[in-house]
Amino acid sequence: MENEISKQILDELRKLRKLSQWTSAAAMIFITATSAILLWTLETYPNKKQDSWSGMYAALNRYDYQSALKYMQDLVVKHPEEYTAYKNMGYIYFKMGDMTHAEAEYARAYEIYPSEEIQKELEIVHKRKAAAAAQAK
Repeated sequence: MENEISKQILDELRKLRKLSQWTSAAAMIFITATSAILLWTLETYPNKKQDSWSGMYAALNRYDYQSALKYMQDLVVKHPEEYTAYKNMGYIYFKMGDMTHAEAEYARAYEIYPSEEIQKELEIVHKRKAAAAAQAK
């Protein structure tokens, strides 16, 4: 009888071992899948709490000018007096080759905060536009 009880206990322990192995494997698969989905989500959808400046710089580092521009456009909606946002949009448009918009954004930045630096940027845009017009003739 004692032998039979020991055998039953041993059978129960084996069942529990198999169950715990399956549970551990399922947990590992779940954790891996959840981590992959979380990483994909973080890469696909920008963190809404990320401030506009760090988002813009991160986008510029990836040469993602459209995203960088979007960060600055969102910023000027909230803070229309922020001249550096207009200056950065001028730079982004310049990098995209859109001199008309670059000129407008640099001019807006200069209007808010007239500085030599912004004036020089405007002059560079004017020269680029003049060169493009001369080349088109």
